[in-house]
Amino acid sequence: MATLDEIFAREFRQTCQKREAITGAINLNAISVPPELSGVQRGFEKMTKVRLKGITDEYYSRLTDSDVFLWLRPHLMRRTFDCEGRFIRDTETNKYITKDVTLPNGCCAVISDKGIGVPLKYSSKEGFDYVDFVTVNGKRYFVYIVPKQYAYKMSELCLVLSFNRLRSFYSSMELKLMSGHTLYLSVVPYSPRRAENSNYRVLKVKASRDFSAEWQLLYNYWVSSGVLYPREMCELSMPVRDITNVAYRDLNPTLEEYQIYDYTKSLKDTGNDSFDIDDEGGLTSG
Repeated sequence: MATLDEIFAREFRQTCQKREAITGAINLNAISVPPELSGVQRGFEKMTKVRLKGITDEYYSRLTDSDVFLWLRPHLMRRTFDCEGRFIRDTETNKYITKDVTLPNGCCAVISDKGIGVPLKYSSKEGFDYVDFVTVNGKRYFVYIVPKQYAYKMSELCLVLSFNRLRSFYSSMELKLMSGHTLYLSVVPYSPRRAENSNYRVLKVKASRDFSAEWQLLYNYWVSSGVLYPREMCELSMPVRDITNVAYRDLNPTLEEYQIYDYTKSLKDTGNDSFDIDDEGGLTSG
């Protein structure tokens, strides 16, 4: 004779199948989430981040131990200015007059929110240089050239939604929605380019494996808006085929080790662009 838990699990599964058939297909991006988990990445927020480490230059050492964005546009430009320090514009187009800046071999360009006050006539022996600044949403960011030996890639993770179980993840939970659909909430390695061309939806990006606060925020939001069942309502008193909760199931992780920075390998050691980078920043100067 079937136990009450077995009957409940079977009827819950049948209910989900009926509700999914009635609801039909749903759009992953149409699922409502809290504004804090919008996952929107704009401009150079979509670029790969690096940590600058070990810089001893008189001025550029002020950038050491800071996280910056890696700028990989094909070329760099610097606006020209007059003797009073004002940027010069073309009299016909009103656009800034610029000149190309060559990126030295063994160096990379980075974007930082830190102004370090480098004197105009200062020349670094190691190849450091200040290029220009860009203004995004009223905030000023500075473009610098730094030797690759001081730049270390930052590995970030992201909290994502998907309809299918992902192959690689640090943590993942299978959820049964009140619509009957199955949804997976997972923590995976973040890649700007891959995130735009994947079958999952990015909710949050950060340099940490701990997304418990984000999950609690999402859980409260979904339960209150009728997307998810309250977890305690779906608990079984005894496991049924290793299932202890009919609407929530934690999956065994496929990834274990996570390092934010690997200080044994700088960009000089890994090669120029050996990792996945999105170089579409969409920045404007001014």
